[in-house]
Amino acid sequence: MTSIQPFLEQSKLHPEKIAISQWNVSYTYGKLADLSQQLGNNISQIAHLLNSSTGCTIGIACGRSAEQIIGMFGTWHACLLYMPLNPDQQPAEIAYKLREAGSQILICNKADWDDYSLADNILNSIKYCICFISPSSWKIYRIENGLSSIITLPVSYNSKKNHNENAYIVFTSGTTGKPKAIKGRHNSLIHFMSWQTRTFGINESTKSSWLIQPTFDASFRDILLPLYNGGELCIPPQEKWELIPSLIKWADESQISVLHTVPSFFRLLLNEIEAGYRGISLFKSLKFIFLSGESLYKNDIVRWQMIFGNNIQLINLYGCTETTLISLFYAIPDTNLLIENIIPAGKPISNTDIFVIQEQKICDTGTTGEIFFRSDYFTSGYLKDMELVSPFIADFIDIGSGKKLYNTGDLGFINAKGDLVVTGRSDDQIKKHGIRIH
Repeated sequence: MTSIQPFLEQSKLHPEKIAISQWNVSYTYGKLADLSQQLGNNISQIAHLLNSSTGCTIGIACGRSAEQIIGMFGTWHACLLYMPLNPDQQPAEIAYKLREAGSQILICNKADWDDYSLADNILNSIKYCICFISPSSWKIYRIENGLSSIITLPVSYNSKKNHNENAYIVFTSGTTGKPKAIKGRHNSLIHFMSWQTRTFGINESTKSSWLIQPTFDASFRDILLPLYNGGELCIPPQEKWELIPSLIKWADESQISVLHTVPSFFRLLLNEIEAGYRGISLFKSLKFIFLSGESLYKNDIVRWQMIFGNNIQLINLYGCTETTLISLFYAIPDTNLLIENIIPAGKPISNTDIFVIQEQKICDTGTTGEIFFRSDYFTSGYLKDMELVSPFIADFIDIGSGKKLYNTGDLGFINAKGDLVVTGRSDDQIKKHGIRIH
């Protein structure tokens, strides 16, 4: 199964139901599926022209928008690799990622193409650009000798699509040098989304906000969780995103029920609520806030529960990009039941094991060591010079299991309740806004 299949199943069940609401515009499941298929056929045609029907990577720089999702689903419809790019980055950074991933096809919006078409580093990196005029129409440019020209493709096209186990390429933050490309797998992505759906009862009534930049793998949780379950993905207008009070009002009025964010942004929301919304009923529809990417502290939860009690479930998530989104979770109880100042990372999701190791031996409860994951649902590894490089090691805990381990580089211990508590790093990295820095 590829990562578009759960969405396509919902599009057949609920073709007239709203899938995406973006500002004052909405797209039904049926319309989104049709546009994705049309774009996917064009992508397949271009890949055929490039003699690359498998393994071709499509760079998409449309930001938080319906176009980004149409591009992503279109890429998966063509059985190719989706690579999100940030249109706000400099052309040199975008060109670097295109070259690293071997991507010869770029998808972007018209306003950005007007800039990119003047940037030699991008023109020298790609051979085709699909330029969105609107979410339902696009133009295709061929780039030759640094010049672009519009081409027309046949309306009908049938191609044999070969299954590709890999779904996407995302890059690390690059704080330890150049950003590293990580190639993620369809089955691992679907495994996590299925777990989150089952565990938290996500269904067609879910309305999820899209706050996380698409270049972060965490954005898959924002995008796919509602669209895999017949729910609605709500995209805030840019001006709402930039002003915290406006974003709070938008989330409340949009009846958001699921929100993913990092603890530092959660604190900004909390500061604004404490300062300006005392005594005002907020977030009546909000059921879950999933927090990840940074340490979360007891004081954060005390402040939140003083305002909202336990009406909104807070869940702390922990994982690594290399191991596909999230590996552990902790449903945060009443603060009276918290025994550490640092909120635990919790227990593993399905089909995942966690170990705290010192000198290749499992640590006793309460003893700090390095944190290792074990699962069948890791990514494929790093892409370097167009070759895969594995960050995983053979299982030395259960020799002969055939499984792989991943050393997170984090330190922690298992507490008396069996939950993992992350205490720091084995190196000098820290995280800010979910990004590792020195």
